[in-house]
Amino acid sequence: TFDGTFDAWKKRVHPDDLQAAEQATLNALEHDEGYDFEYRVKGAAGEWRIVNAQAGTLKDDKGKPISLSGFAMDITERKQAEMKLADSEERYRQMFETNPAVKLIINPQNGSIVEANNAACQFYGYSKDKIISLKISDINVLSQDKVAEEMEKAKLKNQLYFNFPHKLASGEIR
Repeated sequence: TFDGTFDAWKKRVHPDDLQAAEQATLNALEHDEGYDFEYRVKGAAGEWRIVNAQAGTLKDDKGKPISLSGFAMDITERKQAEMKLADSEERYRQMFETNPAVKLIINPQNGSIVEANNAACQFYGYSKDKIISLKISDINVLSQDKVAEEMEKAKLKNQLYFNFPHKLASGEIR
């Protein structure tokens, strides 16, 4: 919590965020609207914390906005978790995309190809857009019934891969 003057608050706001925070406050007062924004503020131990501030206008007896009333919530841990997740997703995507092995992600419900790495596009001879518009049954030389049977077996065994003969864009079977 913070109780104090506007000047004291300004001293705690990160210099890179101060202008946006002040502008949000002025906009809220001038246009009779609330605000909801995030900024960094110096914590009690001197570390930078991320807060989400929300406020609405208070009006005088003539309806003119005269001040803001609101709260700020420390969302540092949530933001850090979001950044870690984004970093992890980016690392996974890079490992997937640059893996020299052919990798396809297939929707087990309908057999559609959800994602393909660069090695898969090169191997099959399709562009990324084309290959993700296909179903596994479009490139698999087995019958759709056999593919469905094998996919059901994989789901029951929690198997994450398939080994089937496939038809390339050129018509060649591998």
